[in-house]
Amino acid sequence: MSEGFPKAATKPPEERLADLREAQRSISHARETGDAAAAEEIMERYRYLVEPEALEGEVSFEDAERLFGSDFLGAKKLEQVFGKKLDLAPIPFKKEELERAKELGQQLIYQTDAMDAKNPDTGKMERNVPLTLENLRTYFPKTHDSGKFLASQGSSDFWYKNEDFFKNEKPRVGWRLTSKDLVPGTTSKNYVDQTDRLIEHLKNDIFKDVKLPKECEDAIAEWTKKRPEIEPLAKSGDGAEWTRASQMLIDLKITKLLRETPVEVAYRLIANDQANQDKPLPSTYTWTASRVSDGSLVSVGDFDSGGAFVSSAGPGFRDGALGVSLSRS
Repeated sequence: MSEGFPKAATKPPEERLADLREAQRSISHARETGDAAAAEEIMERYRYLVEPEALEGEVSFEDAERLFGSDFLGAKKLEQVFGKKLDLAPIPFKKEELERAKELGQQLIYQTDAMDAKNPDTGKMERNVPLTLENLRTYFPKTHDSGKFLASQGSSDFWYKNEDFFKNEKPRVGWRLTSKDLVPGTTSKNYVDQTDRLIEHLKNDIFKDVKLPKECEDAIAEWTKKRPEIEPLAKSGDGAEWTRASQMLIDLKITKLLRETPVEVAYRLIANDQANQDKPLPSTYTWTASRVSDGSLVSVGDFDSGGAFVSSAGPGFRDGALGVSLSRS
């Protein structure tokens, strides 16, 4: 069980000075004796002395990591996976939001849009590689257990190779709270009904007994207004109608606010696989906020030893393995 955030206030200056002197003495001794492990432990213990203090009401990276444990995907883990030194923005969520997110099984993950990685074909280190799904497929050919990252790897002919979501989309930079698994009650629902369930989850679980942020209220108001027009189009068997519905759905504020894009799902899968030796969504798919050129909506999942699958379907489709993971900034 998590201990949550520490209740003690920041140490007074005299105690911080005493800690600084003790840290200097201890690190000097560890270096003289060649005890690298002890030096690292001391530096970690006194890290707060050299890192900026959080502003009032702002949650520090250390407190967030203490709360989330392995579900905190910050600089240490992401630099290990994606190679690029990160200058992280402050965590935008309140303490109470993070504690509630932990209870709901969410992860706190920082998303970046570029990486430094060794090209598996040339062996050369390349800097500031755009973090597209296409590049993730190239630079991460294998998972931590030597399986494939994407099921399409090893083939030059796969259905989405020329799609914009594959070649150009990048993660939205910043901190996000994301469900590790599918939101309960989102499988066997079409895209419209999934959206209803996401809103219900947002109101009744995430912000239970708390006023919704204005951006959420505005997004829900837009959905309430446009839903009657979208639903019959989404369920239509006419291709022109359901493709129109899919465009309307991805243009909605609520879709952008609460759903991942395909590359963000892939980013999360790789980060968990490489840093935590864990494979989220091993037998299910999350329906994303991106659209294929034919009008269908992209889903990603089934992340097992054969590699994750990228699929798509019209907005009226439903399946027992297809749900949605909530993700918000």
